Amino acid sequence: MTNEGRSASEGRQRLTDRQAQRVVDLVVARLRRETLPAPREGEAEPAFTARVLQPVVAEELERIGIGGLVNAGDGAAPVASVSVLALQFFPDITVSHYGERLLAIEVKYLTAAGRQGAFASAVGQASLYRQAGYRLAAVLVVDLVNRIEPGDVAASADALRATQGVSLIVRRRSAGTLLQHV
Repeated sequence: MTNEGRSASEGRQRLTDRQAQRVVDLVVARLRRETLPAPREGEAEPAFTARVLQPVVAEELERIGIGGLVNAGDGAAPVASVSVLALQFFPDITVSHYGERLLAIEVKYLTAAGRQGAFASAVGQASLYRQAGYRLAAVLVVDLVNRIEPGDVAASADALRATQGVSLIVRRRSAGTLLQHV
C-alpha cells in the first residue's frame, strides 16, 4: 500500500477532488437555501457569522458525516491568517479536512453606502484565500437594503466561479429573515 492520497503528517485519507468538491457544494448550497434570521440592529458581521452562519455550517458538516471535517472562524475555532504583502486576512468561516483547506467564506454586509467597496473587498479577499491554498472560496453577501435584483445574480455568480473559483451567495433582507439565495 502506498501513502499516495494520505497526509504525510496525519496518515489520514485525503478527500478525493470529487469528495472535496461535494463537501464544498453541500455547504454552499445549505447557506443559499437555509432559512436564516436577519442581522440584528447594529450587529456586526463577526457576531452575525458566529450567531447565525457558523451553526448552519457545523450542522451541515455533521450531516455530511465525514470524519475530520472542521469548521472554524468567527464563533468557532480560530483560523490561520492569510498573509499578503505583510497584510493579514482572516476568513470569516472555513472548512477543512484534517488540516487540508477546503473552503473559505468571506461575509459582507451591503448597506446603502460603500456597497461597491464592500463587495470588491469581499471578492478580493476570497481570491486571496484561493491563492493561499483553499480549494474554493465563497462570498456571502447580505444585502441589507435590497438593491440587488434577482436577475443580476446568476451571471455574476457564474463569472466569479469560472474566473476566480469563488462561489457567490446572495441573501436579501425581508422583515426579520434573509431570503434564500436569488
